[in-house]
Amino acid sequence: MIEFSRLLRLDENVFLRRKLNKATCKVGIGEMTKIIAQGVNEGAFDVQIIPETAEISMTNISNFRETMNELIFNSGKYDDPTALVLRKHAAVQTAVERLLGAPAGSIPIVDEESLIAWFVD
Repeated sequence: MIEFSRLLRLDENVFLRRKLNKATCKVGIGEMTKIIAQGVNEGAFDVQIIPETAEISMTNISNFRETMNELIFNSGKYDDPTALVLRKHAAVQTAVERLLGAPAGSIPIVDEESLIAWFVD
């Protein structure tokens, strides 16, 4: 999987990467729409416009995935890639929770220990 991700990051594969990202987001948006609708019905989320909120949430998560790949494959460019990925994760998690009207810390996007594991030598 890592080698596949590395190949996708090559300049000559930019269009393929965009197509895959778009397809992944499309599927993710559909699933996120269902999750948000269920959360609204159960009173866990306070969302007025569910499809657009799902799209914005998935765009944030997708961008985080791209940032994560950048940090994994180019960690030497950053003083502290682990701290940076944790800050980015916290920002995305906070943004998604606010979009959904959910309590802080209630929607973990990724387990932080799993994130840290990518950057341990």
